[in-house]
Amino acid sequence: MKKFTLFMLLSIFTFSACNKDLTDATLPTPEDETQSVELLKPDQGSEDTPNFTKGETPRGFTNAEKASISQAILESPDFIALRSKLDSLAQKLVPEDVESREIALWNDENELFDWVDKNIHKTGFSNTAAFAASFQEVKNLSASLRIEYADFLEAEDNRNYFKGFILDKEPGGGEIAPQSTICLTNLTRCTVAAKEVYDQRAATAIVLALVSPVTAVAYLIYAQADYKQTVDGCFKTYNNCNIK
Repeated sequence: MKKFTLFMLLSIFTFSACNKDLTDATLPTPEDETQSVELLKPDQGSEDTPNFTKGETPRGFTNAEKASISQAILESPDFIALRSKLDSLAQKLVPEDVESREIALWNDENELFDWVDKNIHKTGFSNTAAFAASFQEVKNLSASLRIEYADFLEAEDNRNYFKGFILDKEPGGGEIAPQSTICLTNLTRCTVAAKEVYDQRAATAIVLALVSPVTAVAYLIYAQADYKQTVDGCFKTYNNCNIK
């Protein structure tokens, strides 16, 4: 099983580059957060492969139709629940108080459950059955949305549009006003930029969850862990700044 350990590589001057190398993994590389969501095409043989029609060109949608459908998905109870349960699942699978973040890049459910069996003591789940129930909820919600919006979600362009639509709904950081000290100003800029990167990754994860929950949860764990480490780095730099 392929594994990697996350290290804090970012500072307030460089973290926005987000240059994480996830070679040999099925996860998307996050250095280009505006990338195409072509990555949402499931791997061959994945147990999460959606029942999208192969070999046919998806029907086209006007921008007005894309906006209307995206809004409908965003407001649907299943999508709201999926977003919440995916976030909760990722946090419980690798809790914030776990300092050593050795995260497996699962290729399928067998690898995921094998990792859980061996590492259940590191998670926030009482046992494998509790994890399985939580993961099944995510799968069920994903399948429901995939069926209801199959014509829309099967097209890569539409998935890219939906990801952008989600990000447009996120509150923007806007211009950061100077704070009382340069140290505090840099801290604010650092944490705001870290949140913007996390929002981009979280949007990728939730759209990815619509076709591959296994990959989505691993990617969101990565995003959550990196966000926490980046913010920790922001405050370390801030504390060092105040000492000078």
